[in-house]
Amino acid sequence: MSLATLTTPTYVHSPAIMVVDDEAHCRELVCYALADLGLRHTVFIANTGDDALRQIAELTAAGNVPQIVLLDLELPGEHGRDILRDMRLKPTLQSMVCIIMTSVDDLHERRLCLELGADDYWVKPNSYGGLLSLMSGLHRWLDKDCN
Repeated sequence: MSLATLTTPTYVHSPAIMVVDDEAHCRELVCYALADLGLRHTVFIANTGDDALRQIAELTAAGNVPQIVLLDLELPGEHGRDILRDMRLKPTLQSMVCIIMTSVDDLHERRLCLELGADDYWVKPNSYGGLLSLMSGLHRWLDKDCN
């Protein structure tokens, strides 16, 4: 799978996962892990919070709200926590699953994000096997009929 094919949104009506991370290697590893786990959902990529909010608005208008957003905290521009807050204030996005996926291993930050409405808080593992283990839990949030 080429990351280049994942950067331009294609408006298809299928469950989608959005990966929001400013580090290209992290986005690419997440995409490979999704494929390795057999999650054949449409994947949208954003490298800033502003880009994520813009794409989510466009996708929502097209009737294809991402089912899951994997959101990094340390983004250029707006902090991931602010993006989470913005998403949770929009009624059309309140049911969207938002998982914080960050290198910030801090209990205070975890609590803040969960209070703001994050569905889970994952600390990025230091191995691909660890990433696969974390991401295998995505099945509980995805529509079983869409795999």
